[in-house]
Amino acid sequence: MLADKTSAYVNQSSVQPIQTSKRVQLDIQYVAQTFEKTQSINNFQDILLDNKSTDLRNLNTKAYLDKYYYELKFEQYQNLLTQQQGTITKLLNEKQDLLSRLECAKSNEKKISLLQQLEVKFLENQQEKQQLKMKCHLVLIMSYNNHFNPQNQFVEYKDKQNKYSIKQQVLISKLPDDIRSQKYLQEVCSQMQIIRLQNNQLSEQLSSYEHNFQIKLQEIQEQYLIQNNELQQDCESHIEQKEEQLHLLRMELEKQKSETQKLQNESISLQNYIQQLTQKQLQR
Repeated sequence: MLADKTSAYVNQSSVQPIQTSKRVQLDIQYVAQTFEKTQSINNFQDILLDNKSTDLRNLNTKAYLDKYYYELKFEQYQNLLTQQQGTITKLLNEKQDLLSRLECAKSNEKKISLLQQLEVKFLENQQEKQQLKMKCHLVLIMSYNNHFNPQNQFVEYKDKQNKYSIKQQVLISKLPDDIRSQKYLQEVCSQMQIIRLQNNQLSEQLSSYEHNFQIKLQEIQEQYLIQNNELQQDCESHIEQKEEQLHLLRMELEKQKSETQKLQNESISLQNYIQQLTQKQLQR
């Protein structure tokens, strides 16, 4: 009967779930106590063999069977403890690996913060570029204003010249067909000569002024074009560098976000696995 019980226990142990650590400790204590009893019985082996009583022989046989049964059970619990210790060691290693990954994720968060700061600086550089463009437009407008003011003065001088010409024509028209007064004619001629001289002087002044103005305007335009080209090249180069840096930073940001999400998923999965394992052990 005890042999059948041992065989049934061996077959049942392959399908029964793992017992909790508390139950295992109780079984180990019980097995140890029983093993001590069987050892005390084994010390009296000679006495039992010499005894011809059938009951004592049966008792001796039962004691050996119990010893074998409990030794087998003790070995199974030892194997179970070894497996549980291996599982716990594996879980601790996975936990340590997860902690190191979480530290890496925190470092990645710092990198993400740095990337955001770089994006802010890039926007500030864009604003500086717009301000520089506005300054360039203001310089251009001022140069045009400087050009228009002398032109207005030139138009004013031309008007004066035209007025003198009209006045000259009026004086000529006042001359009668039959000129009797030579003095009046000389006066008119003298006034006409003065007007011509004034017109010539005015024309020379205007021509000289316009020539100087054109030279100065050309210098201003050339200087503006040079400064504008240099500024535009610097801005374009700076913008290209910032765009390239921003592109690389965005790629790094996406990569860090993906790795962080992956680590979070692995952490959640590992926590769920640990909880499930703990619940199973508690249920058993």
